[in-house]
Amino acid sequence: MVPFVKKNLSDIESMRLIKHTEVCKECKEELKIQFLVREGLKRLETGGNFNLEKDFEGQLYETRRHSRALIWFRRAGYVLDGVLVTAAILFLLVTMVFR
Repeated sequence: MVPFVKKNLSDIESMRLIKHTEVCKECKEELKIQFLVREGLKRLETGGNFNLEKDFEGQLYETRRHSRALIWFRRAGYVLDGVLVTAAILFLLVTMVFR
């Protein structure tokens, strides 16, 4: 959970953690505590804003949104790959037939 708070997880790892915290309230609470402690200490040093609850929910929201976009682009990539492979096969078949 600390790597998530430090933003050191890959997109896939972040997505898995967020999905898990949607069903496991204990892990979501632990993630929230890690975030509040780390961000709270950082903001004490810098004098930043202290609406940590809102910022925590914002980070979860942004991670979910980014993960959904990543999944969509990957699916679109798979479809495009399939279309390109199909087009290549059709091209080869057509060139073989009309030789």
